[in-house]
Amino acid sequence: MDTFTARRLLGLGADADRTQVDAAFRSLARRHHPDRGGDPSHFRLLLEARATLTRGRPPPLRVVSSPPWWRMLVLSLLSRLLREPPPPPRAR
Repeated sequence: MDTFTARRLLGLGADADRTQVDAAFRSLARRHHPDRGGDPSHFRLLLEARATLTRGRPPPLRVVSSPPWWRMLVLSLLSRLLREPPPPPRAR
């Protein structure tokens, strides 16, 4: 459902904030709830409209300055191999 349809279904303007969305949903839910004799399909539309308008943005991606753990492991192993001289070959 797009936001225009959701706002029209809840009877809200374009500048409605979350508290107004919740208040409009609650007042319509009281009238159209299936337990109170309302139509279940209309109530589902109200739920979808509220979900559309209250859906938050996903959290922003975090930029981590440290490399991944596996890169740190590889670098530490490489530095250890480069620091230590290889063992002498075994004579047979």
